Amino acid sequence: MLPYIDAPFTYAAGILGASTDELKLITSFLLSYPFAGLLKRIPDSKPALKNLFIIGVSSFYLLGLFDLWGGTRTLAISSIGAYCIAKYVQGPFMPWIGFVFLMGHLSVNQLARQFVNDPGVVDITGAQMVLVMKLSAFCWNVADGRQPEAELSGFQKERAIKKLPGWFDFAGYVLFFPSLFAGPAFDYVDYKQWIETTMFEVPPGVDPSKKAPTRKLRKIPRSGTPAMWKAAAGLFWILLFLSFLRGTGLIS
Repeated sequence: MLPYIDAPFTYAAGILGASTDELKLITSFLLSYPFAGLLKRIPDSKPALKNLFIIGVSSFYLLGLFDLWGGTRTLAISSIGAYCIAKYVQGPFMPWIGFVFLMGHLSVNQLARQFVNDPGVVDITGAQMVLVMKLSAFCWNVADGRQPEAELSGFQKERAIKKLPGWFDFAGYVLFFPSLFAGPAFDYVDYKQWIETTMFEVPPGVDPSKKAPTRKLRKIPRSGTPAMWKAAAGLFWILLFLSFLRGTGLIS
């Protein structure tokens, strides 16, 4: 954890009645907006730099903000385990083996959290639940990539992974900071198309004038205004929830 980073959260927790970790979690959500704005401004031609930025921000959240060294190890175990299963296990049971491994690992950590029984403390199980959804889908996508295309539906063809990603791309997918702690989960193909900006290309037969507006040479459409509306709505519901808890006497 970064020195003195707890001080403002401890002070605010005493005023608002929420726990320090809960305020840190909300702060991480809010910080993701400006960080995402910076991410969008990394040149489209440098996806490796985008991966590095994503990994760096998530490392700041996990280690600098929450001091979750053990939690980071937990995410690494799930990620490396799922990747190795997808790479080395052949046959139709590969995605099921990956799913059992991921759910078993999550169950152990969920039981440990129940024994601690402190809902005000943020541990790694929230991020791990999101990761289970992502990595189990990853195993299925790899399995689909090994099947003849004639046996796949259109949906499966779009998300099939025919070649395993490198470790750097995979780490960026695993540690995508805007959805690290609370989701949503998404397929690796979506991440790859987003970071390479191929998802923003105009499909054949579509009038280019109908393309969403962009700034300068970036392919990613302008998104600042809808993002700010989402942030404002989220803050409103958080404050309403805290007011409700105070009204019921659940927090002082």
